[in-house]
Amino acid sequence: MTTTTRAALLRAVLVDPRCDAARLVIADHYEENGESERAEFVRVQVELAAEHSDCGAKGYLYCGDACERLRSRERELFLTAFP
Repeated sequence: MTTTTRAALLRAVLVDPRCDAARLVIADHYEENGESERAEFVRVQVELAAEHSDCGAKGYLYCGDACERLRSRERELFLTAFP
């Protein structure tokens, strides 16, 4: 991915951070450019936002096993994808 392309995709996410489409496009670009961990990180965050957005409002209490697995995977990916 060129620096220009990456910057444009990141700007699209910053303009509307709740837009799943913009985030999924950048995840696809990460995947296509050999950054599979970053791609998965973004996809996990999209799923958390869609399915578990109110969990954070509860003081980050997990709503169940699926939420716990996603949040755990998010932490693991953050540590490996963004050293």
